[in-house]
Amino acid sequence: MLASAEENNLELAEGTETVKEAAQTVERLPSLIQEQLPDLIQFGLKVLFALVVFFIGRFLIQWLRKVVRKSLERSKADQGVAQFVDSLLKFVLYILLLFSIATNFGLDTATVA
Repeated sequence: MLASAEENNLELAEGTETVKEAAQTVERLPSLIQEQLPDLIQFGLKVLFALVVFFIGRFLIQWLRKVVRKSLERSKADQGVAQFVDSLLKFVLYILLLFSIATNFGLDTATVA
Protein backbone atom coordinates (compact mmCIF):
# COMPACT_ATOMS: atom_id res chain seq x y z
CA MET A 1 0.00 0.00 0.00
CA LEU A 2 2.96 2.30 0.70
CA ALA A 3 4.35 1.62 -2.77
CA SER A 4 0.97 2.46 -4.29
CA ALA A 5 0.87 5.78 -2.43
CA GLU A 6 4.39 6.63 -3.64
CA GLU A 7 3.41 5.80 -7.23
CA ASN A 8 0.35 8.02 -6.91
CA ASN A 9 2.52 10.85 -5.56
CA LEU A 10 4.94 10.44 -8.49
CA GLU A 11 2.10 10.46 -11.00
CA LEU A 12 0.61 13.51 -9.31
CA ALA A 13 3.97 15.30 -9.41
CA GLU A 14 4.37 14.48 -13.12
CA GLY A 15 0.84 15.71 -13.82
CA THR A 16 1.49 18.91 -11.90
CA GLU A 17 4.69 19.50 -13.87
CA THR A 18 2.83 18.99 -17.15
CA VAL A 19 0.16 21.49 -16.12
CA LYS A 20 2.86 24.03 -15.15
CA GLU A 21 4.57 23.62 -18.54
CA ALA A 22 1.24 24.08 -20.33
CA ALA A 23 0.51 27.21 -18.29
CA GLN A 24 3.93 28.65 -19.15
CA THR A 25 3.31 27.98 -22.83
CA VAL A 26 -0.06 29.73 -22.67
CA GLU A 27 1.54 32.70 -20.88
CA ARG A 28 4.21 32.99 -23.60
CA LEU A 29 1.67 32.75 -26.42
CA PRO A 30 0.82 36.49 -26.66
CA SER A 31 4.49 37.46 -26.79
CA LEU A 32 5.17 34.78 -29.42
CA ILE A 33 2.31 36.08 -31.52
CA GLN A 34 3.59 39.66 -31.21
CA GLU A 35 7.07 38.54 -32.25
CA GLN A 36 5.76 36.64 -35.27
CA LEU A 37 3.05 39.13 -36.28
CA PRO A 38 5.15 41.05 -38.86
CA ASP A 39 6.17 37.78 -40.53
CA LEU A 40 2.58 36.52 -40.50
CA ILE A 41 1.34 39.77 -42.04
CA GLN A 42 4.04 39.63 -44.71
CA PHE A 43 3.17 36.02 -45.52
CA GLY A 44 -0.54 36.86 -45.63
CA LEU A 45 0.14 39.68 -48.09
CA LYS A 46 2.18 37.31 -50.25
CA VAL A 47 -0.69 34.82 -50.27
CA LEU A 48 -3.17 37.58 -51.13
CA PHE A 49 -0.92 38.85 -53.93
CA ALA A 50 -0.51 35.29 -55.24
CA LEU A 51 -4.29 34.82 -55.32
CA VAL A 52 -4.77 38.11 -57.18
CA VAL A 53 -2.05 37.19 -59.68
CA PHE A 54 -3.57 33.73 -60.14
CA PHE A 55 -7.09 35.00 -60.86
CA ILE A 56 -5.88 37.76 -63.20
CA GLY A 57 -3.57 35.27 -64.92
CA ARG A 58 -6.37 32.74 -65.26
CA PHE A 59 -8.59 35.39 -66.85
CA LEU A 60 -5.82 36.38 -69.28
CA ILE A 61 -5.14 32.73 -70.16
CA GLN A 62 -8.82 32.13 -70.93
CA TRP A 63 -8.95 35.29 -73.03
CA LEU A 64 -5.80 34.38 -74.98
CA ARG A 65 -7.04 30.82 -75.59
CA LYS A 66 -10.31 32.22 -76.93
CA VAL A 67 -8.44 34.52 -79.32
CA VAL A 68 -6.24 31.67 -80.55
CA ARG A 69 -9.21 29.32 -81.00
CA LYS A 70 -11.09 31.92 -83.05
CA SER A 71 -8.06 32.61 -85.21
CA LEU A 72 -7.60 28.89 -85.81
CA GLU A 73 -11.28 28.59 -86.76
CA ARG A 74 -10.94 31.48 -89.24
CA SER A 75 -7.87 29.90 -90.78
CA LYS A 76 -9.85 26.65 -91.12
CA ALA A 77 -7.23 24.62 -89.25
CA ASP A 78 -7.90 20.95 -88.65
CA GLN A 79 -9.92 20.36 -85.48
CA GLY A 80 -7.29 17.99 -84.06
CA VAL A 81 -4.55 20.56 -84.59
CA ALA A 82 -6.71 23.28 -83.03
CA GLN A 83 -7.36 21.15 -79.95
CA PHE A 84 -3.66 20.29 -79.65
CA VAL A 85 -2.58 23.93 -79.93
CA ASP A 86 -5.24 24.95 -77.40
CA SER A 87 -4.17 22.26 -74.91
CA LEU A 88 -0.48 23.05 -75.36
CA LEU A 89 -1.09 26.77 -74.95
CA LYS A 90 -3.15 26.18 -71.81
CA PHE A 91 -0.48 23.90 -70.30
CA VAL A 92 2.42 26.25 -71.04
CA LEU A 93 0.64 29.38 -69.82
CA TYR A 94 -0.49 27.77 -66.56
CA ILE A 95 3.06 26.51 -65.92
CA LEU A 96 4.39 30.03 -66.49
CA LEU A 97 1.73 31.43 -64.17
CA LEU A 98 2.58 28.94 -61.43
CA PHE A 99 6.31 29.67 -61.81
CA SER A 100 5.68 33.40 -61.48
CA ILE A 101 3.62 32.81 -58.33
CA ALA A 102 6.27 30.47 -56.90
CA THR A 103 8.93 33.12 -57.53
CA ASN A 104 6.86 35.52 -55.41
CA PHE A 105 7.20 33.07 -52.50
CA GLY A 106 10.96 32.92 -52.94
CA LEU A 107 11.19 29.58 -54.71
CA ASP A 108 14.10 29.49 -57.13
CA THR A 109 12.53 28.25 -60.35
CA ALA A 110 15.92 27.29 -61.77
CA THR A 111 16.03 24.39 -59.32
CA VAL A 112 12.68 23.12 -60.61
CA ALA A 113 13.57 23.27 -64.30
